[in-house]
Amino acid sequence: LSPATRGQAVAVRSVVRHGAQTAVQSAQTVDPSFYVVNFEQESGFAIVAADRRQQATVYAISDEGSLPAPASLQDDSPLNLIYARIGQMASAPAEVQTQDAVIVTNWKNVKTVGPYVKVNWGTEFPFYQSVFVTHLCQIMSYYEWPTTYRWTIIKQYVCKLYQPSADPTIWGAVAQLFKTVAGQIQNTDTMEKAFSAIGYYCNAEKAYSMSTVCNEIDQKHPVYATGTARRGCILYSYPWIMDGYLLQSRSTSVYPGIETRTLIHCNLGNDGYGNGYYLNSIFELGQQPEVPDFDLPDQYVSGMNAFEAAEIGIITNIRPNTPTVLPNIPVTTKPGIVGEINIVVP
Repeated sequence: LSPATRGQAVAVRSVVRHGAQTAVQSAQTVDPSFYVVNFEQESGFAIVAADRRQQATVYAISDEGSLPAPASLQDDSPLNLIYARIGQMASAPAEVQTQDAVIVTNWKNVKTVGPYVKVNWGTEFPFYQSVFVTHLCQIMSYYEWPTTYRWTIIKQYVCKLYQPSADPTIWGAVAQLFKTVAGQIQNTDTMEKAFSAIGYYCNAEKAYSMSTVCNEIDQKHPVYATGTARRGCILYSYPWIMDGYLLQSRSTSVYPGIETRTLIHCNLGNDGYGNGYYLNSIFELGQQPEVPDFDLPDQYVSGMNAFEAAEIGIITNIRPNTPTVLPNIPVTTKPGIVGEINIVVP
């Protein structure tokens, strides 16, 4: 069928039945007859089954030309072979296709790395800052750097889901951390500069890949991720932390018999809501994670967007920028610069 004519209405010129029944058929018997249908003005033809229980309901269709009735053909006409073959197919009973059920077992954990960030902070009380500040502070809590902050006290405030009324001394220290960090990054226009402002080193943002993220997590470094996607005329963007991964497997009756998957742990900066392990190819942040952190109903952030892998950028190699914790990058014999990254060579 031509795409230009497909789906257009056509008028039927003639309908001829082939393979007339010679006796009354029972309800269980398949009628082997078929119809030759020609459309007006040589606009096509069709050969269709007279009984839907035949092997096919449509044997041929075209949007140009026409077909003569089988009874009008000469003995040496090649169309006799076509009609005979269709007759054989129509007479044979349709095979009932049976398919074995696919049997799978439940997912089992094979390997877990992380998650490293042990706090589940947000943007409301006692934080009152943007989600960007929240993620910076959460990463700082993992490294416990700078040491000037009272990390022993600060990290006692783990999650508002379980600590709605923590000791004022604790949430007061958390609030001070957030306020200080917000002031330090207020004049920065990129996350790389923001990390630098709080005393941290990181690489420039690059495209997301599962292998890169897992490698960073194997090196015990959380990853800062940002999803950016246009939905219609609206551009959506949201950051989160990737700080762990989970390898799972399950048995299946389909070859090769074992199915595996890798889930990425995400901290969304929403007081624990939505935190958990997500599929590594698409991050459905507005739905329950595949493996949520909290065994509570509806622990997700309604209204959040889904971001595919191609819509995500990641910042890697995040670490305190101190003489004793150098960036994990090649060091040349010329001190001072490697590529476009300024470093200090002790």
